[in-house]
Amino acid sequence: MTYALLISVRFHDGRYHGAGNWPPSPARLFQALVAATAEPVLSGANRDALEWLERQVAPTIAAPAAHLGQHVSLFVPNNDLDAKGGDVRRVGEIRKATKHIRPRLFDAAVPLLYVWRIDAQGTQSADCVCRIAEGLYQLGRGVDMAWAVGEVLDESDAKARLAEYPGAIYRPSSGGGGVKLACPEEDSLTSLEDRYKA
Repeated sequence: MTYALLISVRFHDGRYHGAGNWPPSPARLFQALVAATAEPVLSGANRDALEWLERQVAPTIAAPAAHLGQHVSLFVPNNDLDAKGGDVRRVGEIRKATKHIRPRLFDAAVPLLYVWRIDAQGTQSADCVCRIAEGLYQLGRGVDMAWAVGEVLDESDAKARLAEYPGAIYRPSSGGGGVKLACPEEDSLTSLEDRYKA
């Protein structure tokens, strides 16, 4: 029997400030799941579940229609003191940063859905991913507050949820057309941990 892991993500506001294409990529969701469970440490069961998830094929994604909002420029301190060797006396040299913000706007009442097809052996790992999803607090930039709910469903129930979805459906393909979204792959978790330690 075939099952599905469905992660439903809702945003506090109908705005997404994250970089890249719409919808947020499966790799970005994976990063948010890692952040949701990595404090204070990433435990054995959660680590195993995330390593299982990074080995799954790309999910189907359902996303509400979105359009670009107004462009805003913010003049803020650049927090990259490392670029100046950590010398606080040189902080004035990095205080000229401009952040360009142009959020995507969408209906916050419509959740994003990420649906992975899984087999019966994967349901235990999928259940753990569902528990991890409960700790998700943002997706995208720090201002993109969000929460998630995970479910393990029969494949037919997942198909029915997608069939009644009011937005666009993005299905994985091996062709070169369509929207290209980054997906986690084997060792994505290790890469994120290495970057965090560095």
